Amino acid sequence: MCVKHLGRYDAFALTEVKTGEIEVLDFSESASSRECVERTIGEYVAPTYVGGAKSRDYSALVERLVRMGHESPFEFIRCGWERDDNARALGIEEVIKRWNPTIGDILKRKVLTVKVSTSIVVARQWVRHRTFSFAERSRRYVSGERKPFSFYFPAEAGNKAIVKDIIGDVYDYAVDGYAELRESGVKAESARFVIPVGVETEFLVQGTVEAWFNFLALRTDKHAQADIRVIAELIVDVINTLPDLEGFREELINYAPTYVLKAPPEFRPAREKLVKAFLRRLGLGW
Repeated sequence: MCVKHLGRYDAFALTEVKTGEIEVLDFSESASSRECVERTIGEYVAPTYVGGAKSRDYSALVERLVRMGHESPFEFIRCGWERDDNARALGIEEVIKRWNPTIGDILKRKVLTVKVSTSIVVARQWVRHRTFSFAERSRRYVSGERKPFSFYFPAEAGNKAIVKDIIGDVYDYAVDGYAELRESGVKAESARFVIPVGVETEFLVQGTVEAWFNFLALRTDKHAQADIRVIAELIVDVINTLPDLEGFREELINYAPTYVLKAPPEFRPAREKLVKAFLRRLGLGW
């Protein structure tokens, strides 16, 4: 199995407003063979990037991505690729080296891959954490006809009637406007300008222990916006309870002192306070 599905989970705020859903994936065998490289990119990465393959000819899709310089999907092929001679025949080795120059270090660390569905509001906060690899669904290629729009309401106020009424009316108006533009011949890449940031988007996010520690420590903090905080808290809960992620959880815990020491001395007390709160979520005192 090239990619293993570890579980899918919904995120709800205390107001019972849904803010997103996650699916935890294991990409550790994604480069165990040429077929796995092609299948992983064709089924999981490229659909969010360019709309995916029009057929099951993943080999042709991968070769086209390399040929045309669309290299970011290869960020996700981190584990085991160097053992596969067939990967070199595709030019994948050179591509991955350009994206991941520290081959002996980063590529051999544990990584966690999550497929996220949430609002663009949350997604734009998430991509501020630039040490992750991202592949997001493109509404340039995936039109509203191909995948109809769905929307989220704000976590802290989305259950109020006035919020649902006003924002809901805006969503309806935007979808009608999108349809009218498309019917008049406007391309999806231009018609999408009318869609609000509450629209659902989907993306893959993959990162090392260091990347996830930083994200989870910051986004589970009480000062984080509720919409992204409840998703971060859900990921921590999954890490705590899913047997497949036990090793990843241990590495998060072991990284805590390093995370504090990376801060300048005068900022370490504040960093330590943040880490202590995060470790309590992992079931530890520190």
